[in-house]
Amino acid sequence: MLQFAEQFQDELDQLRNTYKLKFAKDRTYIEQEINLLIDEERKTLDTLNRYLSDHRRNIEKRNHNKRKYNTSSSPH
Repeated sequence: MLQFAEQFQDELDQLRNTYKLKFAKDRTYIEQEINLLIDEERKTLDTLNRYLSDHRRNIEKRNHNKRKYNTSSSPH
């Protein structure tokens, strides 16, 4: 009976170690994928921010030029 219990415990330990190793690999893979997604989102947000900044700058420049060359506006 003692031999059966020891064998059973050894098999449980082996299964636990196998699943711990698999979990560690899966966790590492998931963390890598999440980091890639975060990097892609950062790139997308940076691109969007640049676009919006450029667009805002162009609008401001256009409005400034309209005021500058508008003959009906009062002098500054």
